[in-house]
Amino acid sequence: MKNRLAVMFTLALLQASDSIDLELTNAEAAETPPIVLPPVIVKEPPTGTPDRLYTEKEAQEVIDRTPGGVALVGSETITQSLGTNFKDVLDFVPGVFVQPRQGGTSDESQFSIRGSGLRNNFHIRGINILQDGFILNNADGFFRPEVLEFAATKRIEVFKGANGLRFGSNTLGGAINLVTKTGNESGVVDLWSEGGSFGFFKNYLASGQVFGPFDLYGGFTYTRADGYRDHSDISLQRIFSNVGYQFAGGTNLRLDLGYVRNKQALAGALTLTEFKSDPRQAEPASVSQRARHDYHFNRAAFTLRTPLASNQALEWFTHYNYTDLDHPLGLRGHR
Repeated sequence: MKNRLAVMFTLALLQASDSIDLELTNAEAAETPPIVLPPVIVKEPPTGTPDRLYTEKEAQEVIDRTPGGVALVGSETITQSLGTNFKDVLDFVPGVFVQPRQGGTSDESQFSIRGSGLRNNFHIRGINILQDGFILNNADGFFRPEVLEFAATKRIEVFKGANGLRFGSNTLGGAINLVTKTGNESGVVDLWSEGGSFGFFKNYLASGQVFGPFDLYGGFTYTRADGYRDHSDISLQRIFSNVGYQFAGGTNLRLDLGYVRNKQALAGALTLTEFKSDPRQAEPASVSQRARHDYHFNRAAFTLRTPLASNQALEWFTHYNYTDLDHPLGLRGHR
C-alpha cells in the first residue's frame, strides 16, 4: 500500500512539473517576438533594356537562369589579364581549352569547349563566336579571332554545348558572345599602355560620351610583339566605334563600325630534332617563302530593338563583314 501511494505521489509531482514548464514556455513564447524573414522577390529579366546595356550584375542574373553549363567573364578579369588572345581572358573558365600558337602572342589558337575543335591546329571551328549577338564565323564555320578587341569588351558570355542554341548555335562547343562597351561605360578619355617580354607592347585610346538620348563610343588599339620564335612578329591595329539612340517609348537604335589591320609573320613547324636544337628558330621554308597571315577586316552592324511588353521585345539587326586576306605559306615537300 505504501509503495502504491509513493508511485501515485510521484506521478502527481511529474504532472505538476509538466504543467509548470508548459506555462513557463507559453509565457516565454508570448514575450519573444516572432522571427520575420526577408521577403523573396522574383524579378523578370530586364527585357525593357537591351542586353548590351545590362549591368554586370543584371547580366549575371540573366545568364544564371540558363539550366546548363554557362559562365560570365566580367570586366575586372578582362582588364587584369594581358588581353592579347582568348587564352588570357578564358584561361580559368571550366571546360574551355585555349592554346595559342607561336609562343603565346598570336591570336590564332587551338580552341575547344567540351572536346570540340581539337582536330584544328589553328583558327576556331566548332564554336560560334559572336559580338553583341552577331555571329562572326565565316560561312565554312571558321573564325579568325584577330578581329576581336578585348580592351573594348566589358564582359564575355560562355554558353557550353547545347546552351548556345539561343544564338542559333548547332555545334558541339556552343557559343561565346562578347559584349562590347558603349558610351555609357567609358570615360571621356581612357588611355593606357603596357609592355612585356619579346617586344610586346599595346596602346589603347578610347572615349565615350552620353548626350541625352545619344551615346557615343570610339577607340583605337595598336599591338606589337616580336614573338618568342624567329619570324613570328605581329603588328595589329584595331578601330572600333558605335553610336546609340534611345527613343522615349523605349525603342533603341545602335550602329557599330569597326576596322582591323593585321600583319603577322608565321614561324612554321619544326621537327623534334630542330626543336631540341633551338626551340626559338623558325622553319627555314617559312622564312624563305615569307609565310604570313596578313589581312584587312571591315565591319558594320545595325540593331533596332522595340519593347512590346515587360517580357517581350522585337529585334531587327543586320551586319556586313568584308575581309581581304593574304596568307602565303611555306611548305616542305618531304613532310
